[in-house]
Amino acid sequence: MHNEDGDLWEKLSHYNTDGRGVVNLTRDESVGGSYVGCEPMGLFWALQPAPGERERVENLCCPLLYIVGEDDLSCAAIEKADEIEKKLKDVGRSHLFTRLSYPGAGHLIEPPYTPNAHASMWTKQPQKLITLWGGHLVPHAATQEDAWKRTLEFMERHLRGKEYK
Repeated sequence: MHNEDGDLWEKLSHYNTDGRGVVNLTRDESVGGSYVGCEPMGLFWALQPAPGERERVENLCCPLLYIVGEDDLSCAAIEKADEIEKKLKDVGRSHLFTRLSYPGAGHLIEPPYTPNAHASMWTKQPQKLITLWGGHLVPHAATQEDAWKRTLEFMERHLRGKEYK
């Protein structure tokens, strides 16, 4: 599958059919490949860029807003932001990078009306998986309000060339 930019995305999954040769993605679990599970959109959601198909951060030529929850328990958000910033600095493009960093905020920094979840349980895997997102209620809620406002400002400035009011 190719995206609108022509980049190749791929995922592989194996299914057993019923007696009629039919696979029902809402009922039949994948039995192998790079996606395993039972979810109608699972194979689609699991798509990833094929090796060599991603644009390298060093080649970035547009502004990038990176929002970091400093209490993110799901990924190394601070370290990833540092890595991106260093790569852009090394090629003279650090002016394109804007980091918003929030102490006490977790992974899921969403629009301010979205409730905070400290953890999620995924049951559509071969076995149950609990994902910890991190964050503390009050600072995370304040982060969502501030990050949303600043995201809109960033988009106005860089997409329309205007100051957001």
